[in-house]
Amino acid sequence: MKGKAKAAFWLIIFAAVAVRFYHLDLPYMEPYNSVSRQMTTATIARNFYEHGFNFFYPEIDLNGPGPYYETAEVPVVPYLIALSYKAAGGVREWAGRMVSVLFSLLFMLVMFLFVKRIYGIVAANAALCFLAFSPISVAFSRSVQPDMFMLLASASCLYFFYEYCRTRGLKHFFISLIFLMLALWTKPYTLYLLPVIFVMAWNAQGKSIFRDPKYYFYLAVAALSLFWYWNMYELSLTMNQNYRTLAYDRGVVPLSWGYLLSLGHFVTIFKIFFIHVLTPVASILFLLGFLNRKPEKESLIFYVWFFGIVLFLAAVWPIFIMNHYYLLAMLPVCAVFVGVGTKRVLDDPKTRQWALKPIVLGIMTLMTVATLYYYYRGLYFIPKEHLHVIEAGEEVRKTTAPDSLIVSSYGSTHSLLYYCHRKGWSITISHPLEKSIPQLEEMRKKGADYFVTTRQNLAVAEKGFEDYLRTHFSVHREAERYLIFRLNEAGNP
Repeated sequence: MKGKAKAAFWLIIFAAVAVRFYHLDLPYMEPYNSVSRQMTTATIARNFYEHGFNFFYPEIDLNGPGPYYETAEVPVVPYLIALSYKAAGGVREWAGRMVSVLFSLLFMLVMFLFVKRIYGIVAANAALCFLAFSPISVAFSRSVQPDMFMLLASASCLYFFYEYCRTRGLKHFFISLIFLMLALWTKPYTLYLLPVIFVMAWNAQGKSIFRDPKYYFYLAVAALSLFWYWNMYELSLTMNQNYRTLAYDRGVVPLSWGYLLSLGHFVTIFKIFFIHVLTPVASILFLLGFLNRKPEKESLIFYVWFFGIVLFLAAVWPIFIMNHYYLLAMLPVCAVFVGVGTKRVLDDPKTRQWALKPIVLGIMTLMTVATLYYYYRGLYFIPKEHLHVIEAGEEVRKTTAPDSLIVSSYGSTHSLLYYCHRKGWSITISHPLEKSIPQLEEMRKKGADYFVTTRQNLAVAEKGFEDYLRTHFSVHREAERYLIFRLNEAGNP
């Protein structure tokens, strides 16, 4: 790399590390990440750490005494987080988050090398800068979820396969295959990588790929990598599991296609994609790169990658609408087009002269800073109401036996149960009484000893629920920010 390009590279890396390491010891309760999804990973990791490092026993504390498995993906990331706890000498939030941070930095480096190989250093630095500061990129780089590992595995799979097609080096072929396995283990929907690999192989060898046994071996290993999900689905027919990959079930949610395809949802997705993923400035660069009239020959692989993800999101539209973080899959391919767009701007003398005017740079900087502030304010600080969950959990740990079974309620997440560090159940008390009360009674009959919730959560409960608790169960602890009831002791009618 030349002097300026090298300096820009290291400046971006330093800044990327800084925004990822700041307040890394936060509890897993930041509002701009999926609290529920983080709790799932954190629970599995803690159980690995405390109950033995049995890789094939990804236990979550959501079914009373259990056992209760989480099989959404092969538990590579929770296992690595558990190992980080071992190295740190205990369950430490910073140690768990560090795993994702390291994966995000490696992912950025792979994408830098990939873009540099095809489009040059200017595009590579632009792509790197985008990945360093994209709001959703920073958010998930600090989140204890497997998504950053998935992005690293996906990008590495395609990068090393491209290197294999370029050099015919078998080591690149097998490295690509290993990363494909890891990507599929982390998220089975990364099957959208296979059409991209096919296009790369076709560009390199044409029809002869159908006579090359290596490619059939590649496909066979990819198919075998999915065996985990089939095996866990078979197990789920005879035992409780939190998530069935082959039979998605999150309860009865009354969704209609009219509701899912409403204008409001499209506006939300538009906002997330162009602001949270791209930012307004990067959106312009993305469109310049994506709508390039004279794309390089290799650009086809990135269009296939992009539209493969679009087709996947369209196929799982109801799930995608309920979980917007599925858009994270777009991050690496968007980085490529941002890099290409930047290269187009700087390669054209007239456009470069206009873009580098102080007033234009000033406006772009203000827009970017405003976007990042809007998003980042929810990444480095925990709202007071979320801290009430941690306080209530500490009280449960201090005043109840370790084998006590807890019914917790905090919105639709099981975060309170996680911070109670007890097995049990999580229920939503904003439902009508004819649903929430029988659910609580069912848990009590199964052995639940305590019910815990925060004042804020109780305020949104159906009218009459608190009266039911006070007349049927005794108060164990009552504080300004939380309440704990004994479910095995009668209250005052």
